[in-house]
Amino acid sequence: MILNRFILSIFCICFSVTLKAQVLPVPGDYKGNFLQGNLLMGEKNWPMALAFFKEAYKVDSSNANINYKMGVCYLNTASDKQQALRFLRIASNGIARNYDPYDVHGKKAPENTYFYLAQAYHYNYRFDSAIQFFESYRSLLGDRDPETTKEIDMRINWAGNAKEFMASPLPVKIINMGDSINSPLPDYSPVMSVDESSIIFTSRRFGAIGIDGEYYEDILISEKKEDGTWTTAHPISPYINTVTNEASISLSTDGNLLFIYRDDNGGDIYSSSLQNGAWISPSAMGGEINSKNWETHACLSADANTLYFVSDRPGGFGGRDIYRCVRLPNGAWSKALNLGPAVNTASDEDAPFIHPDQRTLYFASKGHKSMGGFDIFFTSKNDTGAWAEPINLGYPINTPDDDIFFMTSPDGKRAYFSSVRDGGYGDKDVYMANLEQPKSQGLTLLKGRIYNADGSPLTQKIEIIVTNSLDGLLAGNYKPNRNGNFTIILTPGNTYQLSYLVDDKEFSNEIIDVPSGSEFEVIERAIDLRDPRRHAADA
Repeated sequence: MILNRFILSIFCICFSVTLKAQVLPVPGDYKGNFLQGNLLMGEKNWPMALAFFKEAYKVDSSNANINYKMGVCYLNTASDKQQALRFLRIASNGIARNYDPYDVHGKKAPENTYFYLAQAYHYNYRFDSAIQFFESYRSLLGDRDPETTKEIDMRINWAGNAKEFMASPLPVKIINMGDSINSPLPDYSPVMSVDESSIIFTSRRFGAIGIDGEYYEDILISEKKEDGTWTTAHPISPYINTVTNEASISLSTDGNLLFIYRDDNGGDIYSSSLQNGAWISPSAMGGEINSKNWETHACLSADANTLYFVSDRPGGFGGRDIYRCVRLPNGAWSKALNLGPAVNTASDEDAPFIHPDQRTLYFASKGHKSMGGFDIFFTSKNDTGAWAEPINLGYPINTPDDDIFFMTSPDGKRAYFSSVRDGGYGDKDVYMANLEQPKSQGLTLLKGRIYNADGSPLTQKIEIIVTNSLDGLLAGNYKPNRNGNFTIILTPGNTYQLSYLVDDKEFSNEIIDVPSGSEFEVIERAIDLRDPRRHAADA
């Protein structure tokens, strides 16, 4: 860790010295600002390139080339894509077939301005105009660029889908999670505890700054207060956050295992355990979960026996695909299995979330029937393990831009996700959706607290063993957190035997029946370890 910080510090110092050694252009220096913007644009450093092009624009605002470059930069921002339209419209009035992007004296824009202009119309909800310019550019290309033609066809389909979904909006109320969680900088990838008492998410609001001018990713946490508001988000743990990127992925049902993303080895998935109330240093996932390729996301089923994860490894259907591993009797993970063409497409899939019912899978996809970029879909698994055709969650949850990192409450009444929307705090924000017509989830959520009545801290070793009364098979092994709180999901159609162990001896037990067809239910328990006569009882 110390060596990594030292190397990064030396790199940042060298990079800073390099910048200072350059003679940066001054306001009014059209050529200097154009060349510096071009250099940064080639490096895909869109925000800094845009800053230089803005200075050149002040000198010659009618220049189609400068308007084109500004429009492309805006299209590659997270929250200002709609700003691209006015610049690309000006650029489209001065097109040259023989275009030189490095010609500082050039005043014309390239033919692909129409392609970017169509995208700008799409982000501005002007779908007919988007289709018109996509089709115009496709005709202009002819058979010169089959790959771009393929992308144009995909984007035309997105625009058509967007018109369809927006014509029938869903009765969903979407609420920004507020300034205790969101900031003017990117905040995304929310991970909510099962009882919705705490939220973990990724932010780029402070810390070390990368070479792209943005803060590195850190993982933050906020807790719900008694009045329903949230505490000011703070870094989750010095053992998790470093000077480089860490991003939240998902949380186990019992809240004791956090999955995170790190840039190591091309992008890998790590996990951290909650021990004695603190998150320990993460370790890389074993088996075939990580590879030399890009692994971006993972989620664990409620019974902790199936891990769904994302990878762009060879052999998939294209881009990033969703895979799964199952836990073997020895505790290791099985070989990775692609979920197949019902879920994965030739485009990217990402951010799976398996509902506690262990049958409903939510995920983001650019394929299927998207209305633009990543949309959120869900699919259900039948008794044979086959996945149904994914269904788009529709507008207003999905928009023409990326909508991703979606998860629901166990009862299906609320959802949490990240998006860029009007009225936000300036970039990606975390939102909650109140689903007015939620899909019924016949689960039972057991919420409990184990405590010492005399107020002494819990030093005992506590376990809750859940078995299926019908076949005696283990359904789960749970441990309360430092405060003695625990949450357990029980699926319908079973009767469960719960054994509460203290220092490996049974202290209490109970039977809970969750019949088939039952509605969502919350059961609360309070267990006093200082009273040996007391068994688990309703709080």
